[in-house]
Amino acid sequence: MVQIASFFTLLAMGSSVFATPMVNIDTISVEQGLALRATNDLPNVARSPAAGAAAAAIAPVVIDIATRVVKMIDSIRDDVERRKQFTQRVASDVHARYPGFNIVVCNVGYKLEGPGYQNVVSTKYHAAVGADVTYDVVLFSSPKTFTRQGDGGFQNWAYLVGKQCRTDGGFIDCPRRG
Repeated sequence: MVQIASFFTLLAMGSSVFATPMVNIDTISVEQGLALRATNDLPNVARSPAAGAAAAAIAPVVIDIATRVVKMIDSIRDDVERRKQFTQRVASDVHARYPGFNIVVCNVGYKLEGPGYQNVVSTKYHAAVGADVTYDVVLFSSPKTFTRQGDGGFQNWAYLVGKQCRTDGGFIDCPRRG
């Protein structure tokens, strides 16, 4: 959680700078209020050419950081799309290999109930940014219910179940076949 909070702090800083990367060399301030702010109101601030040169040296670094943050955000966005494809592909591949079974691929909490057969194995999605994501691949037969206990969306889960099963949001009910 600390990494996420730090990332969003950096993101807030970087987005602000990237949106308006205007640096005032005379006051050593970055528009839209970063932590680096030394205004004319501060007493005894030297206005030497060296101070201006130092500020000029800082500006490209700040802009570089902002650019890297934007690229990281794009990578995260791309990673979420790849995770969505990953869960659906795994569900489809496992279902093709084990026809007649219900398949759920899930990386959030869930509850599985009922006397039907079940087998759970794990697989990993290798993230481009951040930690890898572990998914449970749940293969089961009726009668069984699956209740997702976390966020939805294909980045978190995907399923392929038989026609006898009823689905409603994060709930899958597969009654005994008649």
